[in-house]
Amino acid sequence: MNFTFDVEPSSGGGSSGSLLKNGSWVGAVKDVESGFADFSLISATTFSRFPLVSFSKPMFYSWVNFAVGPPTEKYSWNIVHSLLSNSVWLWILIALILSVLTLKLVRTNLCGTNIPDKFDNQSFSFLVMILLEKCFPVPKTNITRVILSTWLLAALVLNCAYRTKLLSKMVFPNFPAQPRTMVELSDSPDYQWGMEIGAVKSAAYLQLSQSTNSVYQKIFKGIQILPSSYACFKRCLKENFACIDWEPGAHYMIPRNFSDKYGRHGFVLSKDLAFFNQLSLAMRRGNLIRQHIEKVIESLREMGLVSQWRVMDVEQVRRERIQWEGDANVKRGGEDKDPDVTQKRNISKLYHLLGSFYVVIFGLSIALVYFSIELLIFYSDRSVGVFMLNACKEFPAGKLIMLL
Repeated sequence: MNFTFDVEPSSGGGSSGSLLKNGSWVGAVKDVESGFADFSLISATTFSRFPLVSFSKPMFYSWVNFAVGPPTEKYSWNIVHSLLSNSVWLWILIALILSVLTLKLVRTNLCGTNIPDKFDNQSFSFLVMILLEKCFPVPKTNITRVILSTWLLAALVLNCAYRTKLLSKMVFPNFPAQPRTMVELSDSPDYQWGMEIGAVKSAAYLQLSQSTNSVYQKIFKGIQILPSSYACFKRCLKENFACIDWEPGAHYMIPRNFSDKYGRHGFVLSKDLAFFNQLSLAMRRGNLIRQHIEKVIESLREMGLVSQWRVMDVEQVRRERIQWEGDANVKRGGEDKDPDVTQKRNISKLYHLLGSFYVVIFGLSIALVYFSIELLIFYSDRSVGVFMLNACKEFPAGKLIMLL
């Protein structure tokens, strides 16, 4: 079977086919039915389209999913507190208070000794020093040493657990969880989602709008319409945004526009697959060459040529885009990072440790405020003293008493 063909966008905005309220069709279904086109590539073989056109065997399958940008590192001062749960911090405080009270009780009522012990006088401070692995005086009484030994063991375990987690958080950055399913996306308070304007009235848009599932209804209510597919995926790189599209669209648009010269990109595709669909050729009912077309499609699928053509198409377009970027000195895709250089030693930058400097500035601010208050009190007292001294010089003692 050998023939030439011309490709034209379908009527009604290039969609596969939409049924209007007046009962008429627009799109590829209408073009095939009216004889304007002999064949049409339709993304969904819905039940309402079968009375109008015949479908061939599917060339490949597709489904709706979404893509999010690469996870961004999250740095927060709260990491110092969040390494341990609130219950652990509470139990540390309770254990510290109970240990201090026990030391006071034992030393006062049970020991019955008058041996001076510096540890007993400042037990709270020294227990905190032990917890922070600082030097402390050795207690003189045996019962105090027993309590101290148990506290040392607990402090060793707590310190190892805390510092191990702190080190791991410094070596491996904290990445916030990203939505990977439609349920997680609809429940995420940090993410927004949208589709390109060309997807409006498409099969994916219509299926989301007509779905009775509460998750898909919530997804549809929150959809934002973007001017193009490129703008939709580009926004994923700038903020917490998910671009909803058919699976072939994501696998085509991302390598084409956002990959580096090694074919890598930072997008993450969702695990959830919704609205399973098949891409087929539509033709007029009773078309005589339908069987021949289906034999060709079946042979192409068995040989794996359809999938291979998709990969070759993406690679070809991506190479053309890279060549165009070089000629026009324009950068639209990802950064070209040599795989051999990506594992360089990580250097801590200012924003990694900015919280420490905030704490220092906060402490200095408190010190300056306290100093200003002390200075104000000092000069106030001095002014009162000077006033009283001048009053004593100006008035005799008797008149000053009468004045007061």
